[in-house]
Amino acid sequence: MQDTFGHSALYYSIITKHQGITNLLLEYLCKIINSPIKDISSYISLESISNDLGLIITNSSEILDSFFCNVLFQTIKEPFFGTPKEPLPACYLSELCISYPDNFTQSSEENIPLAFKASPFVIPSALGSISSLKMIKAILTSKNENIFRTEFIQLFIIQKWKTVIFWVYLSTFLIWLNIFLLVLLIDNPSEYYSIPLFVVNLILSGSEITQIFIIGKEYFTSKTNILDIFRMIFTISFIISLRVFDVKNNDINWMTMFLNLIKGISGFKAFSNTRYYIRLLSESIYGMKDFLIVFVYTIISLGLLNAISGEQKILTFESVWMNSFGLVVGNTDNFYSGSFVQHITFIIAITLNLIIMLNMVISLLGDSFDEFQLNAEIYNYKEMLEVIFEIEQVMSLSATNDQFSYFHVCMHSYEQTGSGWKGKVMDTRTYIKEKLFEEDLKPLIENNILSVNRQILGVESSVRNIDSTIRANTKNTENTISTIKTKIVILEENIKEVNEKITRIDTKLETLLSLLSTKT
Repeated sequence: MQDTFGHSALYYSIITKHQGITNLLLEYLCKIINSPIKDISSYISLESISNDLGLIITNSSEILDSFFCNVLFQTIKEPFFGTPKEPLPACYLSELCISYPDNFTQSSEENIPLAFKASPFVIPSALGSISSLKMIKAILTSKNENIFRTEFIQLFIIQKWKTVIFWVYLSTFLIWLNIFLLVLLIDNPSEYYSIPLFVVNLILSGSEITQIFIIGKEYFTSKTNILDIFRMIFTISFIISLRVFDVKNNDINWMTMFLNLIKGISGFKAFSNTRYYIRLLSESIYGMKDFLIVFVYTIISLGLLNAISGEQKILTFESVWMNSFGLVVGNTDNFYSGSFVQHITFIIAITLNLIIMLNMVISLLGDSFDEFQLNAEIYNYKEMLEVIFEIEQVMSLSATNDQFSYFHVCMHSYEQTGSGWKGKVMDTRTYIKEKLFEEDLKPLIENNILSVNRQILGVESSVRNIDSTIRANTKNTENTISTIKTKIVILEENIKEVNEKITRIDTKLETLLSLLSTKT
């Protein structure tokens, strides 16, 4: 139960850094969750962590994902047939811990089997509140990223996403409208474009400034946020220099457009189909960063060798980079000539850059894609939560006090969250775990174990029978020996009596012989 300060035992084990005790307490809660029969003490134990949920997530215990996998319990045991009001899974926050079908269903002739689940503890429900931001931040900073694969965390993010979806689309619209207006202004410098562009940038800049005030120095730890600051500075400076000072510079225009186009990529995070590829692109580039350093070095090296062999100026951009990089995309005009040394340089460039390096790129991209598939589910929900976090930071300016509610979910009785295609790697893992092991190997092993157990039981039964026979024979033998011993004792007593009689007879005979000898 919670103590006077509203904390559970987990709170004190975490702040005193007794990780072993923390794991034991979480294991105990997992045992309560997986128990088919729950009493009132079970629900009290689970509800006691309501105020400590953020700290528990930040602790990142190795069994935290096991806890969140089944923490949602069914409030109605049997499937309920009805028509949901919205696409499944449908989420609902309530001050009551029991789910009511009327909150999720409507009258219709086409009914489907539904399951209703609820959290045993309350969670922050007010958007932009301090407790809500702490909860989101705890999930984002948790070292145990497998919690993003769990049912509770996924449905929690889905519920948040549905709540702020209007603001997500509005933010995406403003980002792309900013690019569109910027293109029009560069093409035609007019106040009809500069004023709307300035207003849109003020709104976007206000969002960034709000985040700086809310999270402070942590804002500058993100590379995306730093790019946003540069984008904001370049865009506003571009508008002011163009309208006030009538300054036109292609380099500034290019940099302004480049930064806004980079920002525009984040707009694709609003859609589930494109969010996947944006994250895949960034992860592929990040995974190849070390290889790209070597690749750039080879291009510069071959460019220098080509410039020297062709008696060209070395310290030019074309000689150092463009001529050599053009070879990668098939442009050999500036690289090949009749010089023998250039022939050698050309052969080295073809072998190294076109054959070896490009094939390495394909292999690395394949490995990056397979690795991405393993964590695609984590990346997807993490990207969604990062967008939610940014929006709630802005909404915190007008947020009310902290509010807490029970988390209710309505889903199809025979479907699970995250059942879509996850790629060949995860599909192979699932096949090995569920099909090969659960359906093929596990029954075979269990049948063999049962057969061996039956044989062992048969042997044990035979051994028991033999032991019983031996015990019975031993008991009979012991009884016989006891009888013989008794008879021997009786016989010894009889022999003793006979000996005494013989002794008396001998005495009498001696007396008789003595009398006879006297008379004689």
